[in-house]
Amino acid sequence: MKIALINEIKKIIWRKKFLGVLFILFVAELLYYYRISKGGNPEQYISGIQISYEFFQSIRPFFWILAVYFICDIINEDYHYEMMKTALTRKITRTEYLFSKFLVSVATVEALFLFIMLSAGGIGGLFHGWKLLINDGSTLFSGNVVLLFLVGLIGSSLLTIGAFTAICLCIIVASQKASISLGLGMSLIFLMLLLETDAKLSPFLISKQIIELPLHMMKGSTLYHLPGITLFLILIIVGVSCSVSMFNKQDMYI
Repeated sequence: MKIALINEIKKIIWRKKFLGVLFILFVAELLYYYRISKGGNPEQYISGIQISYEFFQSIRPFFWILAVYFICDIINEDYHYEMMKTALTRKITRTEYLFSKFLVSVATVEALFLFIMLSAGGIGGLFHGWKLLINDGSTLFSGNVVLLFLVGLIGSSLLTIGAFTAICLCIIVASQKASISLGLGMSLIFLMLLLETDAKLSPFLISKQIIELPLHMMKGSTLYHLPGITLFLILIIVGVSCSVSMFNKQDMYI
């Protein structure tokens, strides 16, 4: 397992496309802050954390498209370049190989998410302070729940990204085709974005709960979203288990 993880991490470090995406996102954050500054920033409650939240909300569909791309790129690599035989000749089992792909995919998308939130929050915090004052109708959240927000942010992002990666993993292993897995992944994202307008379905949608769960934790309504959280955990367990089962039965040496 350790060998497989090290190999996958090395590949990610040397992927210039990931660093290029981070640079583009950072420039977009600077432009977003510039637009807010030129607008006079009339809201008294605005803060670095609020800016990071609003910026992510504005690019959330784009983030999930990037997530699909990186997940498919990482997991599909050996399928696409027909290097699966070589990859499986190392001193690792098929389960270790696939699980390392899953973990590195989750870590990559999580790093992308945290970069967006922390860099956008850092830029805004330098100019507007670090207190968490999020205007939610009649409710204002003060700075004493910042830690809870951050813990919830990391926890919810790992949970939702893990669930989505497990679904993509299952699709990729079943199809063994980069184009099919990428197309189905994109379709799933667009479907979830369309369904977000339904309040009853919202707690079960990965695309929205990545950023909504931390806010509900602060409002004390986490139990309301417990069915959704349970669903995400089930998706991770079932998705990874089914993927490993299918992968172990595939003939890679034809």
